[in-house]
Amino acid sequence: MKGAQTLLTYKKSDDSMDIKTFNISSYNNIVKSKLAFNVWDTSAESSGGIFRLFVKLKVEEMSVNQVWQVGPSVSDGFPAKHDFASRSLNSPKISSPFSNSVRK
Repeated sequence: MKGAQTLLTYKKSDDSMDIKTFNISSYNNIVKSKLAFNVWDTSAESSGGIFRLFVKLKVEEMSVNQVWQVGPSVSDGFPAKHDFASRSLNSPKISSPFSNSVRK
């Protein structure tokens, strides 16, 4: 989603999992980059078509806008643009790292 700081996990051609970070400033030019917050201890796994992403984040804000999306594909380590259907457009949430609450 344009404007998102992205953690992307995908399965490579050798069946291993990879994790990359992107700052998506436009849909035309997606560039791998560091995020505005620290990310470490990254790992991912795949089982039965489900991908699981594990990361540690240092978020210093009181709330975080989060977007969970499933993209159509990854080509040479870069995400393809997802569709603009309502399930994608309605995915943003705001969560607090200091509580278990998540709200639209």
